[in-house]
Amino acid sequence: MNIQLRPFNAADATALQQAADNNHIAANLRNTFPVPYQLKDAEQYIFSVSERTPQTDFVIEVDGVFPPQARRCRTKAKSGRSSRLVQTSS
Repeated sequence: MNIQLRPFNAADATALQQAADNNHIAANLRNTFPVPYQLKDAEQYIFSVSERTPQTDFVIEVDGVFPPQARRCRTKAKSGRSSRLVQTSS
């Protein structure tokens, strides 16, 4: 498995939007996180972080893929059903 950190670029906007448009993510972030997370939100975020010096926000690529592919698996909890994301192997 090859893991790489790299700066965001404009081509990441669609993948970022698809990954971030998730109520579970929004529930764990500040109230300024937009729901639904739209393509324009991703583009604005990428533009804002690309202007920062020094760079502090990076893409995590796994085997050349951003965002890393994950699958949802169900696990049984005492209080009922819950789910979690698990990294898939390619």
